[in-house]
Amino acid sequence: REMTIGIKNDALKGIEVVDTPGVNDPVKSREQRTYERLKDCNAAFMVSPAGQFLSQQDFELADRLSSREGTQEIYIVASQADTQLHGSIRKDAKGDFHQALSKLHETLVGQAYSALSGLENEVLTRIRGELSERLIVTSGICETLLNDGGQSEDITAAHTLRLLQSNFGDYFTHHDDVMTNLRVLS
Repeated sequence: REMTIGIKNDALKGIEVVDTPGVNDPVKSREQRTYERLKDCNAAFMVSPAGQFLSQQDFELADRLSSREGTQEIYIVASQADTQLHGSIRKDAKGDFHQALSKLHETLVGQAYSALSGLENEVLTRIRGELSERLIVTSGICETLLNDGGQSEDITAAHTLRLLQSNFGDYFTHHDDVMTNLRVLS
């Protein structure tokens, strides 16, 4: 039902991080545990894949996050960002990796702003005006590649790196550049 892991680090003293199963889980009891923990949270990170950003379940979760339930800070995490950097975003950025990442962030901020505009929740209304600062764009597979020194035996990670190299060759050719830009994405 639950696991507790401790880290001996004075900077983290008094901080508890809870990773819940999330919403839309096929096992309803796990989804219920997520909702039960909301009242104990001071801050929440809503994780939504960049390719299917802010689903109906995300809206339902967002609407439950409010100061009356104890949640004061909300951040939205767009995961799997690497999957969205190809195609029109790359084309619009003319192959400039940093510009493509910036355009992706801008697009997702716009989507989040529109999605949150219909909700009448004071916390969400406040963060709607701060979305540029509260939206985190990330890629877990790039973190895996970074931890593996820029190459991986994992088929998905290797494919991701090949796509980044073919679409953003100037940024993913030399080892130091690969590591720097994987760090940006992760």
